[in-house]
Amino acid sequence: MLIGTRVKQLCKERGMSVAQLEKMADIQPKSISKWDKNIPSFDKVWRVIDAFGISFDEFLYNKKPATLSDDGNRKYFDFMDTMDQLSSENLAKLKDYVLYLQHQQTVQDESK
Repeated sequence: MLIGTRVKQLCKERGMSVAQLEKMADIQPKSISKWDKNIPSFDKVWRVIDAFGISFDEFLYNKKPATLSDDGNRKYFDFMDTMDQLSSENLAKLKDYVLYLQHQQTVQDESK
């Protein structure tokens, strides 16, 4: 599911409009409607997640927050800890690479 579609779904589930969410998350009006075509900044996505009061996993994968008891989850949290230690320059590079991978995945999905 695309990010913009997921945001709209969460708004509907919570009985709120996208415009209300944009105001709560301090996002420019009508920008979320463009998120299915233009990938938003990581900062904006985090503001939306924070406004919903949910975890990253729940936002992207529609599942409740992970616990540290599972080995797969431990690896996830270890990775997140590693990210916290990166310089802002390296975080920007990582973000660009992730966006590149997302684009490649979209292109592959569309060609099927």
